[in-house]
Amino acid sequence: MLSGTTATVAVICEKKLFISHVGDSRAVLGFIEGNEVKPRVLCRDHKPTHSGERKRIAKKGGQVRKDQDDLCHRIYHRGKPYPGLNMSRSIGDLVATSVGVISQPEV
Repeated sequence: MLSGTTATVAVICEKKLFISHVGDSRAVLGFIEGNEVKPRVLCRDHKPTHSGERKRIAKKGGQVRKDQDDLCHRIYHRGKPYPGLNMSRSIGDLVATSVGVISQPEV
């Protein structure tokens, strides 16, 4: 009820790379530039501070806030100390789904 998971899947099909993800499990591709291996981020984390994510959460009665001792914004039931999730998409967190957290991946 109070915990879930994130997921990132990468598939190569006919020389095309497809990435599907939920949450904050990031896909990063390493590529060689000169004598260095450099990172290229392939997807964005699902954070509650992103405009569309925040709107969905607010519409469902959730609240996005950053508490005094916190490093990141979290999702709560309005006026409650839970669920406190720091991502706007997750798989399996049933309490968080009631305040707009979804499991639909971005591809």
